[in-house]
Amino acid sequence: MDVHQEDGRVVNEDGQVAMAFFQELPKRVQMPDGTIYQFMPKHNISVAFIQPQHVDEVLKHQHKCCGGSVHRAFKFPNLHNVRLWLGYER
Repeated sequence: MDVHQEDGRVVNEDGQVAMAFFQELPKRVQMPDGTIYQFMPKHNISVAFIQPQHVDEVLKHQHKCCGGSVHRAFKFPNLHNVRLWLGYER
């Protein structure tokens, strides 16, 4: 799979945007239109490729920590982490 950096985001050849879950765990996310994304952990990062129209919806997800602080559950990984997740380099 070919990936490249575009506007601060990692994008694949199909135009999908790489996003990472904040924990190294599998995570299933369903969009309002029924589309399901499965974030799968590999090499210490949990990534999925998201359709561009769903990026804002995924970014809305928040995680509440045991201390009560709230932060985003998903972020944009860097190119190195995505390439590592894809198995290109170690």
